[in-house]
Amino acid sequence: MPKLGRSKKAPPKILTTPIRADKFPEEARKAMINAALEERVDAVFALYGIPSDVNYRWEMLAIKLLCEKYPGFKVLEHPPGGRPPEAHRRKELGESFEAFQAKHPRYKTVSAAAEPFLKHSALCNELGITSQGGLENALRRARKERRDEEWLVQQCALDALGLRLAKIAPSKL
Repeated sequence: MPKLGRSKKAPPKILTTPIRADKFPEEARKAMINAALEERVDAVFALYGIPSDVNYRWEMLAIKLLCEKYPGFKVLEHPPGGRPPEAHRRKELGESFEAFQAKHPRYKTVSAAAEPFLKHSALCNELGITSQGGLENALRRARKERRDEEWLVQQCALDALGLRLAKIAPSKL
């Protein structure tokens, strides 16, 4: 799920190093400072995962910075207790199954890939999934949860930009 704040990794060195205008020649100083600032702005957009081809990228950056700075801008998708652990594991299961199908293209359907996947997946054992039907149900729930999560992120972004047209729950789509 795309997050509203930046990733937890440290910012690149360019964002932690000041621009030394005294190192630039006098006649080209203004142009070199502007080029250095543009490079740093692009690095900030990259740090927050904002694509450069989006028309409203400054608004996206502002919302992400507000979400990071002020708790009132954060959207809690679940009660503070967090999601049930099996929901997180189902998400992992869905990603693992998709990777398995990509690695083994001869298994085009869930039912074709279920048996070999069940044999080799420790995650299925941890979740107590032992049958093809159980795997299909878990994958169906994982896909639904992922769609709902993506929908919520889109709605939050639209709300933040004031572009949301209607309030429709994802299950009604």
